[in-house]
Amino acid sequence: MKSVIPLSIALAGFLLTQGEVSLAQKRPIAIVLDLKGTVEVLRDQPKARYQVIPVPSTTPDQPDFPLYKGDLIRVQPGSRGVVQCLANSQIWTVPDDGLPRGVASTCP
Repeated sequence: MKSVIPLSIALAGFLLTQGEVSLAQKRPIAIVLDLKGTVEVLRDQPKARYQVIPVPSTTPDQPDFPLYKGDLIRVQPGSRGVVQCLANSQIWTVPDDGLPRGVASTCP
């Protein structure tokens, strides 16, 4: 019976750790500041499909489109996508070559 208590404590600690990881993944690392044309994001790989990012809002009550660690962004030729990293305020103009780029590779 002694092994039941330590096992349940260990299991609870494991579940709490997993919850913390999930919450950390939900914090945005960047936002889309500006876009023109077709700019897409891929989330929840590998089962997801690219989705078109909506034009950023100009009203203060609606936040800009958030980007998360693990997101891939691609800008189609002739389009424009500008991203701001939240950790250091760095501005990144994503190349318009249609190739996917990891947001976390530019934004810490």
